[in-house]
Amino acid sequence: MSVELTISQNHAVIHLCLSSETFNDDFLKGLRFIKRLLAEKIIGCGVVYGGDLNQKRGDVQIVGFKDIPQLLEIIEHHQETL
Repeated sequence: MSVELTISQNHAVIHLCLSSETFNDDFLKGLRFIKRLLAEKIIGCGVVYGGDLNQKRGDVQIVGFKDIPQLLEIIEHHQETL
């Protein structure tokens, strides 16, 4: 089971998929859909899952639940460079 969270602030959007499960490619489907809908506004996408291996798939950050602060820093840094 996963939950998708969209955060909008100052005309910018961050979309996250949150899950306690092991990462699988199905988590990326919702992210890709949102990215198509909000292409001009989205500044970051990420997956937070129950594991501990951090990785990147394309422009999507994938982090274990213990590294949520790291994911938010990456997205915030990206926003500052826009």
